[in-house]
Amino acid sequence: MDLNDVFGGRQFVLTGNYPYDISSQIFFKMLDNKDLIPCCTGMIQHEVAVRMAAAPGNKQYGILSVLIQAWYDVDYLFTVEPSVFNPPPKVQSAVIRMTRNQTTNLGCDWQLFRRVVKTTFNQRRKMLRVSLRQLLPENCQSQVANSQFATLRPEQLTIPQFVELTNLVSEVCPHTNN
Repeated sequence: MDLNDVFGGRQFVLTGNYPYDISSQIFFKMLDNKDLIPCCTGMIQHEVAVRMAAAPGNKQYGILSVLIQAWYDVDYLFTVEPSVFNPPPKVQSAVIRMTRNQTTNLGCDWQLFRRVVKTTFNQRRKMLRVSLRQLLPENCQSQVANSQFATLRPEQLTIPQFVELTNLVSEVCPHTNN
């Protein structure tokens, strides 16, 4: 569904008690419509909320953290214990708020940024020079392998560093933008 059509191009607040099994996919779709959604609140599974709010250097920091925090400030508001539900679920819940930050231009190609983030976190224990081999043709790998990012792991990079890495990938291998 085209949210521009549904809301006539006007901004709206996204709020809800999100289905735990597809909440990440809902938030990825929210990113596709970030200019329409200045704020998002709701209850989600605790582990997902922790990942969304995680900072670099934390083992919970991952794809969801980077992609959402590139465009939104994430506030973990509070935990909801299973005992408040009938019947109680087997997992804890949490209420979060995401407020659109001041970023209007990430400073790199958004689609390539997403690919770089996903590729590196899909092998999160590998150094970036190894995980980026999946994304880069052989003739482009040495320039990334000799960069300042070569021996880092994805959870060590801040969002501005992911932007810098994305621009490096784009520069050394321009056809990766496709």
